[in-house]
Amino acid sequence: RIDVLVNNAGTHVEELALNFSQENFHKIFDLNFIAPICISKALSKKLINGVIINISSTSDRFAEKGSGLYCGSKSALNIFFDALALENKNMKVLNILPDYADTPLQHKLSDSLKGFDWEKCVKPDDIASFIRDVINGKYDLESGTRVIVVNNKAIDATKDPEKLYF
Repeated sequence: RIDVLVNNAGTHVEELALNFSQENFHKIFDLNFIAPICISKALSKKLINGVIINISSTSDRFAEKGSGLYCGSKSALNIFFDALALENKNMKVLNILPDYADTPLQHKLSDSLKGFDWEKCVKPDDIASFIRDVINGKYDLESGTRVIVVNNKAIDATKDPEKLYF
């Protein structure tokens, strides 16, 4: 029996959306999208009444130049696991969407950028604390929920980028 599975792996390669290489396409989608699905499938029988938590990204909704593959992989991950949540009432599925996180990958992408504000980045320990609180029942989140995680210094910059017309 597995009570909690946390899928927390990701990679990014900065390329313009129509200039990506097949190698980078597979590198990003294999790790960010396919690996969590395969791991969840392989462990699904042990996850009955358990929780799957995906560490995704706000990049599933905030497109950025040079990040098309990364954003696409996170969008695909989240919508796949939304469907999984609908189909499997015997497990809870949550997608955690941190804003910029102070990780080695983010440093690789942003250390050379002028004006990048590291103070607005979410700390990995804060994300881990939030997940611990979720697992311990502090928040009663419905399966299929997406939770955006930002720090107090970045909360004012949050916005809803979806342009929906009904």
